[in-house]
Amino acid sequence: MTVWLAGIAALVLLVSCPAQAEEPDGRYTNFVNLVSVSHSVPGLERVNAMVELFSSAGTDPATSPVYTLDFGMNFRLDQHTILDIGLNLGLNSAAPKAQIYTGISARS
Repeated sequence: MTVWLAGIAALVLLVSCPAQAEEPDGRYTNFVNLVSVSHSVPGLERVNAMVELFSSAGTDPATSPVYTLDFGMNFRLDQHTILDIGLNLGLNSAAPKAQIYTGISARS
């Protein structure tokens, strides 16, 4: 679900849970949750910034939940191309301490 805040920022709430019961072959349900706020960067045309809280927790007793605080930016290079960069910071021992990422999206 995306909610526009005063028409200038977006708040995204995501809860994902596959419909999968515990089975004899060892599969477990995993819950992915995300709260994200994004906003255009003042003075920089075609640049957006975001901050989000992410969690991944499941029903497998052997797997610890993961919690991260994430920061990112995207740059619209042209009408069809967007460059993403970001940093994910682990909030608990099961999460990596830090992850840097980058990506590019293009549509034809």
